[in-house]
Amino acid sequence: MFDEFETHEEKDYLEVQLTENTEEKEDRETKELPRLKVANAPSGNLFFWSALISLCSVANPLFSSLANNLQTQNLYAGWAMTQGKLAYGDIYGTGGVLYYLLNWLGSSVLGSLLFAFVQFLALFVAGNYLFQFVYQLTRKKELAQQLLSLFYLFVLTVGFGGLYASIFVLPFTMWSLNFLARYMNGQISDNGFILFGAIGALAFLIDPFTSIIFYGLVFLVWTIFHFVRKRATRGFYQLLASLLGFPCSFIR
Repeated sequence: MFDEFETHEEKDYLEVQLTENTEEKEDRETKELPRLKVANAPSGNLFFWSALISLCSVANPLFSSLANNLQTQNLYAGWAMTQGKLAYGDIYGTGGVLYYLLNWLGSSVLGSLLFAFVQFLALFVAGNYLFQFVYQLTRKKELAQQLLSLFYLFVLTVGFGGLYASIFVLPFTMWSLNFLARYMNGQISDNGFILFGAIGALAFLIDPFTSIIFYGLVFLVWTIFHFVRKRATRGFYQLLASLLGFPCSFIR
């Protein structure tokens, strides 16, 4: 009986040691990966597409008549908040708190044109992070540029007229994808997931619905990634770090 107990103990010990050795080996292999040189995103391309999409925004008086119900609601919300109305109380809202703050600030000067400029900045930053993400995965600059153009065409087609909360959350979701790619290339430590959680919280404050779907899918894929590599312990640590970082955005 005691021999059987000792056998089980030895088996468990060997499994733990094997898991630790596997993680240490993967850590060494990650550290030994050649450092990927940072590729500069095509700023001219970013500027052109971001400006084109923003100029076609319904905030532009030339296109305001093309606004759909949701875009009209967002335009009205920005104007109403400058008149002292409150989002969620006096105005029906589906976006996050930060989205309506941006809407209010963007509508305080020059009508809604400043809001369109904020959208331009969001698209510019999102495109830059998307380019870096694709380059981190493929190490092919030309492919990253091609996918960047397809991304902007998609936003222009599906989100024509702009001013959707899902557009303003793009810089945060693209940053998150780039973060995960950099982690896989050994450029970020596990502690960096605290910042990952904080960025996720900001995304939630802009567009809760899109953020829940996006980060839910990230959690699912990342969990499978760690289980396949037999690194469940590390995945759990990263989850705790992300949860620790999530409330930091609210505290600030």
